[in-house]
Amino acid sequence: MTFDRAAFDDFLVENDCIEFYQTPIRLRSGRLSWWDANIKKLYRSIPLKRQLARFIYAFAMDHELKPDLFLGVPEGAVPLGESLNDLIDYKDLHHVPATILRSQERRPVDPRYRYAVGPLDAGQHVVLVDDTIATGHSFMSYIYPLQGIGIVIDGVIVCVDRMERRDNGRTYEEDLRDSYHVNYFCLTNASTVLPKAYSVCTPDRIITENIEQHFKQYGVTELTLS
Repeated sequence: MTFDRAAFDDFLVENDCIEFYQTPIRLRSGRLSWWDANIKKLYRSIPLKRQLARFIYAFAMDHELKPDLFLGVPEGAVPLGESLNDLIDYKDLHHVPATILRSQERRPVDPRYRYAVGPLDAGQHVVLVDDTIATGHSFMSYIYPLQGIGIVIDGVIVCVDRMERRDNGRTYEEDLRDSYHVNYFCLTNASTVLPKAYSVCTPDRIITENIEQHFKQYGVTELTLS
C-alpha cells in the first residue's frame, strides 16, 4: 500500500471537499477566504471515511511513521484517529489503545486521563492527525501538554495544507520544527488540489481574483488559477 497524491487530490475533488464561496468565510485565523477544504464531508458515510483513513495510513507507512496510536485533533479529526488505529497492522491489535483526545483538559485523579478519554502513558509514541490547517492552533495547543506528560510525538499529519504563512511570517512546518521539535507532514496542499478543483468547478472571475490576491498576501507562494 503506497500513497498516491494525485489519486488523493482526485478523491477530494470528486467528493466536493474543495469548496468555493461567492461570499467569503472567516477562517479560524480570522482571515477571509473564498475557498476551503472541507474534509468532514467524507464523514457522510463509513466507506468514504475508511477510504480517507486508508490514504492517511498509506502516507504514514511511506514516511515510516509507526506510532503506538494515532490521535485525531478534536473535534473534527477524532474519527480519523479511531479509523487509523483500526488499520494498524504492525503490532498486535490487542495492544493498540482506543484512546482519543479530549476537547478540553480535565483534572482527574489519574493524570493519564487529563487530556484523553482512555489512558495516555508516558513513553507512548503518537502521531497527531488533523484535517486542514489554517492557523495550526488546533494541534499546536496539544503538543506541549502531551510532551509534558511524557508522550513522544513522532509527527503531525494534515490532510490539506492551505499554504499560508502564519501572522509571524513563518510556516507551520518551521514553527513545529523549531519551537516544538516535531516533524510536520501533509498529504496534499493548495498548489495541486486547488487548481484541480478549479478546473472542475470553474468559479467566476471575482472568486478567482480574490483567491489569487489572498495568496499574494498570505501565501507561501503565489498561486495563479486563471
